[in-house]
Amino acid sequence: MTPLEAFAIVTGGVVSLRSHETLPVFLLSGRIAAGPVRSPTALPRFDHSAVDGYGIPDDRLATDVLRRFEVASFVAAGDAAAPPLVSGKAVKLATGAPVSSGVAAVVMQERCRVTGGDVLVEGTVERGENIRRRGEDIVVGANLIEPGVLLDARHVALLTAAGVGQVEVVRRLRVAVLSTGNELQPLGEGAAPHEVYDANRPMLMALLRLPWIELVDAGIVGDNTAVLAKAFRELAGNVDAVISSGGVGGSQTDHIAAALLAAGGRARPLRIAQRPGKPLVIGSIGETPFLGLPGSTVAALVNFCLYGLPMLAARAGANPAWSPGQAAVSRSAIGHPAGRTDFLPARIVGSHQDGRPVLERLGQGAAALPPLLAADGLMEVGGEGGDVPAGGGVVFHPFTTRFRL
Repeated sequence: MTPLEAFAIVTGGVVSLRSHETLPVFLLSGRIAAGPVRSPTALPRFDHSAVDGYGIPDDRLATDVLRRFEVASFVAAGDAAAPPLVSGKAVKLATGAPVSSGVAAVVMQERCRVTGGDVLVEGTVERGENIRRRGEDIVVGANLIEPGVLLDARHVALLTAAGVGQVEVVRRLRVAVLSTGNELQPLGEGAAPHEVYDANRPMLMALLRLPWIELVDAGIVGDNTAVLAKAFRELAGNVDAVISSGGVGGSQTDHIAAALLAAGGRARPLRIAQRPGKPLVIGSIGETPFLGLPGSTVAALVNFCLYGLPMLAARAGANPAWSPGQAAVSRSAIGHPAGRTDFLPARIVGSHQDGRPVLERLGQGAAALPPLLAADGLMEVGGEGGDVPAGGGVVFHPFTTRFRL
């Protein structure tokens, strides 16, 4: 199947959490909104001046004739509005000051000349110029936040401006991370010549240190169906989702799918036309989704970014969508079989004349870690075509976007 088809399968059957909590607005960043939030007030809250200038009445606005107005008062931001403005009078206004009735426009002070207690205005002035009207951004009752939105500082600013003090969010998603493999050893315990250190679990836990996630370290479990099934049953009753790595390739030493079935759950091995990360196992025990990533660290990283994080987002009530990436250009020719999508470490080395980034592929294999450290992101070489010539079109997925929801 294609990566897009796999994405739809992985995220499509996930049941969203129904457990919520209410937080004050200053704690919302990084959390997922549980429901819509409507504005209790209009934004702006009142008509006000957008500049430092002079509010003038409807006296020959659309003429180039020099006009003289007597300055009746000065209003700063935070002051009450001046009395209604009458013909022949003007009011000096600071930015943000309320605009009283009778003010047809505000002329910025750079366009005015002050003589004594009068202000002179020359040139055409548009009605409503430099006046921010009540409700022109947000009307009362308008939706400020939609359910499933990952909140950040922008939302905090808007909610606070609208007078919203607290918001209902999805509670933190409890996610267990485990590795499977008889060859794996944790750091600090020493590894025999035939063993390796478990890099996948620390990597995945580092990726999952997010405000909307509560991490559970499920450790290393050996390549044994019964032992894995017992671990899966216990986890399913205590966490909201499980991410594992290893044991999904389909050989006689790969037990993730069998363990899920033995634990009373569902399991579906996927074979994706991509490199790295061809094998994947999805499943569930009750409403708890399981995602089995490949054992190769690079493949686990790529598949977590493509499928794992979106699956967790769906579980937390967000609305994940497949990222199309951005159009880019490959600096060098790339050998590539038709029908397979490759995700290759790449760095930006320039800019094409049309503005697309020019990418350089790093490394030649699919399992080496060092190229990732020098890369700016992943170069996607699509499955619809074959080899990519130098200067050919590719897709770029920056790590800055792929490593976060």
